[in-house]
Amino acid sequence: MDSIKNQNFVVSIGDKVALPILKRSCVVGIVMLMTLVVSIFVGMKMGSVSVSWHDVWLVVRGDVHANDATQTIWQLRIPRLLGGMVAGMSMALSGYMLQIIAQNALADPGVLGLSSGAVLFAILAIFFTPHVPKEYMTAVTFLGAIITGGMVVIVANGNIQGAFVVLVGIAISAVIGAVIDIVFSVMQFEDMIATMAMIAGDFSYLSLSNTWFLVGWFFLCLGIFIGYCRLINPLSLGAKQASFLGIRVKSSLAVLLVLSIVAMAPVIALVGAIGFVGLVATFLTKNLIGYRGTELGIVSMLLGGIMTVWADTLGRTLFAPTMIHAGVFIALIGGVFFVLFIYLGKR
Repeated sequence: MDSIKNQNFVVSIGDKVALPILKRSCVVGIVMLMTLVVSIFVGMKMGSVSVSWHDVWLVVRGDVHANDATQTIWQLRIPRLLGGMVAGMSMALSGYMLQIIAQNALADPGVLGLSSGAVLFAILAIFFTPHVPKEYMTAVTFLGAIITGGMVVIVANGNIQGAFVVLVGIAISAVIGAVIDIVFSVMQFEDMIATMAMIAGDFSYLSLSNTWFLVGWFFLCLGIFIGYCRLINPLSLGAKQASFLGIRVKSSLAVLLVLSIVAMAPVIALVGAIGFVGLVATFLTKNLIGYRGTELGIVSMLLGGIMTVWADTLGRTLFAPTMIHAGVFIALIGGVFFVLFIYLGKR
């Protein structure tokens, strides 16, 4: 215990239970959390409709019906900001789980085809039942991601770790993309516009009820993630090392796979396929705190929330009154940072 305290660690549970957390992880996590809070406040202020900081403060105090500006913030901007935040955090959680499963830093719901499979089932649901309730879309997207995940495992012949499973996921994603294009060709124009927004990722259709549903769902997944933290740390070292430590690798990986799909299903159902978040957020966090197991997952979620909040804020302000889908800015911001960090890492 003394050796842990004398190093750059924080022991978080008393003096009898050693739960070492890297001090850098604590500092980076606190900075990320503060940045996320500031980003939400800035997002409440910015938009095509001008509001003052006083109006923002009134909403924070709970006086949401003080004037038209406060109602605009509460009814339009709060759902987008909070929903976008938990969407980014959920996709970062899903991506991190898949990277542990595949033992590959390129694993991501989009790369492995899970997002494409979920989107395909959602599009088919819209095509056959145009007025399907949003509550049922979560179950539909979950089913699509589960079936796609099963296809990846079958085609990969059970070899779900390494680069091969990523190649299989890319191939299946390409096939699903072709099927989606075929469905587009026979859809009505209005339905096609709505489904294209789902593919790009858009927060404009979020309501307060949908937002609170996403928030509650995310905290449920976060609780499960924290409950499995003692398994996540050994599994992040690899299947062989985890088995030496007495971990039931196959069953544990199956739980993580289900958790990754559960985390992403309602996001795709309500806001669309927010791609690139799980890949970029985890990659950038590794460069900040290193390979730190549970700590890496939590900080990655905070960074994923920051990415989506700013993507939505920029999308509705830079070219106002025209709005750009948040998924476009996520791909742009994520791609730039990804290339930049690769370049700096090589140097």
